[in-house]
Amino acid sequence: MKKTLVLLLILAVAGGIFAQDGEFSWSGGVDIGAIIDLNNEDAAGDTEVLIGPDGNIKGHVDLGYTLGGLSLGVGFAADYWDEDDGDVTGASIGLSADYTADRWGAHVEMDLFGVDSILSEGPTSLWGYYTFLDGGIRFDVSHKGGGNGIWAVSDIVLGEFHDAWDRLDGNTGIQFTFGLIEGLSFGFQFPFGGDDAFIDRPFVDNFFKNMLLGASFESGAIGVSFMLGLWPVVVSGDDKVEAEIHVGFSFAINDAMSVNADLLADVGNAAEEAYAAFGLGFNFAADPLSAGVTIKFLDFTDKFDGRWLSLEPSVGYQINDAVSVGLALTFGKGLGDGNKDAGHLEVNPTLSWAVADGASMNFGWTLGYDLDAGEVDANNITMGFSWSF
Repeated sequence: MKKTLVLLLILAVAGGIFAQDGEFSWSGGVDIGAIIDLNNEDAAGDTEVLIGPDGNIKGHVDLGYTLGGLSLGVGFAADYWDEDDGDVTGASIGLSADYTADRWGAHVEMDLFGVDSILSEGPTSLWGYYTFLDGGIRFDVSHKGGGNGIWAVSDIVLGEFHDAWDRLDGNTGIQFTFGLIEGLSFGFQFPFGGDDAFIDRPFVDNFFKNMLLGASFESGAIGVSFMLGLWPVVVSGDDKVEAEIHVGFSFAINDAMSVNADLLADVGNAAEEAYAAFGLGFNFAADPLSAGVTIKFLDFTDKFDGRWLSLEPSVGYQINDAVSVGLALTFGKGLGDGNKDAGHLEVNPTLSWAVADGASMNFGWTLGYDLDAGEVDANNITMGFSWSF
């Protein structure tokens, strides 16, 4: 009953706002999927069919309203169905608001209530920014989300170790971005959270040992970037700093072909965390054919006998306006002294059918083979049915 009253109150307030001149929008979608695991059987000896998070069962409806610099949103979402108790185990109503002015902007987002509680424990996203010199300088302050960093023109191996390293996503902190010269962006950020972020040291010392510097330059077909991250860590009881560098490169050969590469290395004094990785990618896209290949060389210093070479080619073909097919291969091989026998091969053909505008079906098969054990370790058929409106 309480949840119903709260929802009615919100809708009543929203109705008063929406009555003003503005623009109203809405969207939604339903996704139903399943994974048939041909490599495993349940207790009765039947082929196991996985649904839920891995099967991608969810639905959502989002309502939006804009008036000047203000944007309001209300979202209704159900994540997946739990077969064991027949209940919706992930459901929520989310609220969001953005305001953009000439020299600043702010964002707040939260889940109003879920299955077991009326109010959430706090915002899921909360941040704001200021701009100076006609937008050439931007200052972000974030509790969760936000940030304006654009300092990675390639993230092949960066994504293996960090998620959105050049942004404040998931971190509390501040960020300065300078873009006074066309094509050039540089700046720095100071996260205020994370493991070992604040240990026993003076504030100023702590502040400057937990930061990231970044810069990128893009002109025409060429892009280059550089980042240096400093993270305080405790190793064997000692206060140390893990320093990481990332260098990225991208080049558009022509309208259809491009190449990118990046290097990530640990150069700090936290020896137990040391590593170096290199990635190279090539992409081709000219309808109806697309193709690409990615090469990853992880831990090529062999610091922990962990050298690993990964080769990932893929190809796709658009048969007609509705049907497309794809094939992806993943081959990984251990090269270090401690993992030279390890290896894995995976094949993944896919078929996509756009039944109509906003409605599609997707089918795939994943076959994985463990080279060390000499056996199939994955044999899955995936099915996905989607509707968006």
